[in-house]
Amino acid sequence: MLIKLQFDEIVGQDASAYDIYDSQGTLLLKAGDPVVMNKLASASHHGLFRPQDKLPLEWISRHEMPDIDTAAVRQIADSQTETEVREELNLPYLLDRNEAVPYLACMFGFWKKLEEKEEADIAMLEILEHELVSAVVSKIDQLEYLNQLRIRDGITYSHTLDVTSVSIAIGVKLGLSNEAVKRLALGALLHDLGKRFIPKPIMFKEKRLNNDEFDVMQLHPELGYRVIRDELGLDDDIARPALEHQELWAGGGYPQSLQGDQIHEFSQIVKVADVYDALTSRRPYKDAICSRKAIKIMLLEGPASFNPEVLEALMALANYTE
Repeated sequence: MLIKLQFDEIVGQDASAYDIYDSQGTLLLKAGDPVVMNKLASASHHGLFRPQDKLPLEWISRHEMPDIDTAAVRQIADSQTETEVREELNLPYLLDRNEAVPYLACMFGFWKKLEEKEEADIAMLEILEHELVSAVVSKIDQLEYLNQLRIRDGITYSHTLDVTSVSIAIGVKLGLSNEAVKRLALGALLHDLGKRFIPKPIMFKEKRLNNDEFDVMQLHPELGYRVIRDELGLDDDIARPALEHQELWAGGGYPQSLQGDQIHEFSQIVKVADVYDALTSRRPYKDAICSRKAIKIMLLEGPASFNPEVLEALMALANYTE
């Protein structure tokens, strides 16, 4: 079975961990072949694919939202109709494909330098932040965009850009100042930085992580925070989403088991955007869920995981009603 591959999965790999195919089933790279990003980018218009079995929805819901009622999640996801999905895919995106391509190139360049232990170009990232804020803010006031917040077209847009765009939209909806929105955007762009330092066999494992592997995965918030503060030299409020995006509003998250306003406002926003994108995006182990169903699932978890004010801002942006 071939399923769509995220560019996020292969950026920084010297050699492919698996066979990669184009949309016609033509083999582009064999497992072990050198990863040539330009070659893959030029062949990715209709998506890149790799073999893998899907993991059950219960697995992903446990990892995105601990202790959620997985039976209720499955019922909501399974009630999704083909019409709902088709209508949502036809709605305008915050960023279209052509807009997102240069942003992706900027992100890939930043990650690559960081992973090769070269001096990371913060100026490059700040330009990306500025352009994203301008692009998103110029569109969120247009009613036609409020039903669809994702920028992903199924494969070529990275999770990081999705989460940043949704975070910007929420920040504006909450009335943050222009300067705060820019700092939020930079924090969102860097929120998953720590995952770049998790061993790839764990990051891209096809089956459920065992306890030891999950312990390693749980190191990524602190790893990202340390790099942002100590190596990149950025301020604490920009670094906090990396450290705190796995914290839960009612407590019980990791790595610090913070709760409520102990969690930085930027982290609270990125948390909501992160889970929303995980649910509404196609991943190697699951199909996408439409915006309405995703928000309904998030409401099941409610204040156990999310700041209610931030979740309400997302609902308003998406024109969600019961």
